[in-house]
Amino acid sequence: MRDFLDESMQVSEITTLEGLFELRDIWNALLLKSETNVIFLTHEWITNWWASFGKDRGLLILLAKKEEVLVGIAPLMISGQKIEFIGTPLIDYADFIISEEKRSVLDAFYSHLLLKKKWKSMHFDEVPQSSATLHFSKKFFEGKAIYFQTCFANECLSLDLKTINWDQLSKIIDTAEVRRGERILQREGVMEVKQVDDPAEVSDILQVLYGQHVGWWKRKGAPSMFSDKNYGSF
Repeated sequence: MRDFLDESMQVSEITTLEGLFELRDIWNALLLKSETNVIFLTHEWITNWWASFGKDRGLLILLAKKEEVLVGIAPLMISGQKIEFIGTPLIDYADFIISEEKRSVLDAFYSHLLLKKKWKSMHFDEVPQSSATLHFSKKFFEGKAIYFQTCFANECLSLDLKTINWDQLSKIIDTAEVRRGERILQREGVMEVKQVDDPAEVSDILQVLYGQHVGWWKRKGAPSMFSDKNYGSF
């Protein structure tokens, strides 16, 4: 099948953390217009993940511009000899950040990657089932001698706390399992639910939480993810 290429589409690369930091404003503005607008694709999430876990990987951010207007961002990294989304495997959802003409932008990204090939395979996991990325990617790679894999994500349940009041939330979380946990905590002392806004206090509480997590898994004879300090810093 002939590639659906738009010759007016220009693709460039960002390969340094400094260059990634400079993209913050235009990155999140484009994400708001993207088909997949999730926290795992925000500039804040991507940069923090990279600062914590990117040491042994190669940063590869692709920017697609049409007539000097940014229309696409590919948040990628090189892991060994494969290309994948930044955040793999800690992401629930991942995708290309594209505001318009998704097929043209994807074809431009893939053509650039094939031309600059320094790797053996591409693995793009956790793409939402509703994303056109799955369909357009399959079309592009039909008949090409390259190993390409996409893996769609299972739907994750979520609550928009800005649109739900406390009474509604109480009914949702008032399950037998939650009540059992509350009774256990109450036997140990006074249980209090509070909102914490002070960053220093949040940091202190998180350290306690990490310690409890490590201790719980140690008793199970298995390591906690927080035994690796990178997880805590992230």
